Amino acid sequence: MVFPLMKTGKSRIIHTCSRSGLPIETNLAYKLKLAQRERVLAQGIKRISWTFDPLQSLNAYFNFGKLGVLADTYKINFYGEATSSFLHQIGTDRLWVTWLLDSERVRKRLQTATQQTLLEPERIACLIRFGANDAPQRNELSRILGQEHLSIEIPADINAVQNAKPELAVEWREATRWGFTEAMASGYLVEEFHRLTRKDQSVGIYILTHLKKVENFR
Repeated sequence: MVFPLMKTGKSRIIHTCSRSGLPIETNLAYKLKLAQRERVLAQGIKRISWTFDPLQSLNAYFNFGKLGVLADTYKINFYGEATSSFLHQIGTDRLWVTWLLDSERVRKRLQTATQQTLLEPERIACLIRFGANDAPQRNELSRILGQEHLSIEIPADINAVQNAKPELAVEWREATRWGFTEAMASGYLVEEFHRLTRKDQSVGIYILTHLKKVENFR
C-alpha cells in the first residue's frame, strides 16, 4: 500500500491512494482496515483519508456503517470524466472521507456489531429520492436546506442499473452530484449511511448533518 503523509494545520494525516483489491464485503477487508488503524495509531497519527465512489452502496456501508468515517468533500471526476473500467463509465466522482482513528465515534463503531444511530432515515427530509420508474427525484433546495439533517438516496446496486439502463445510471450520477455539492456548499457533511427495503426495493440512504465539522467528532 501507499501511504503519502499530509499535514492539515498542526495535525498529520495519511491518505491511502491504493486499494487492497479485496472485495469490500469480506471480513478480510475489514480486518485489513483494523490492522491499518493500529499501525497508523502506533505512529502517533490520528487520521486516515481516502476516496470512494458514492454510488457504490457496498463501499458506502463499509465506510460509514462499519468504520465510522465522515465526509465533507465531494470531488467531481476525480480521475477524469471516464476511464476504460466498466465502473467508471458514468464519471469518476468521489467522496473524500476522513477516518478519525481514535475518536469516540470510531471506537464505539468498531466495538459494536451493528450500526447504532438515533436517526430514522425515513423521517429525514430527502434531497434526492427514488421517483417514478426508479429515476432520481430532486427536492427543492429552498424547502429543506437549513434543516438539521438531510438524506440522499442511491440505488442498492448501481452496477446493475448501469448494465441494464446506462442512461438511468447517468441520471443518478448527475442528481447525486448536484445533491452532495449543494448540501456541502451549504454546510452539511455526510455522517451516516443506511440500507433499507422499501416496497421490495433495496435502497441506500446517506444522512447529512448541518453545521458540523469533522473536527467536532472527537
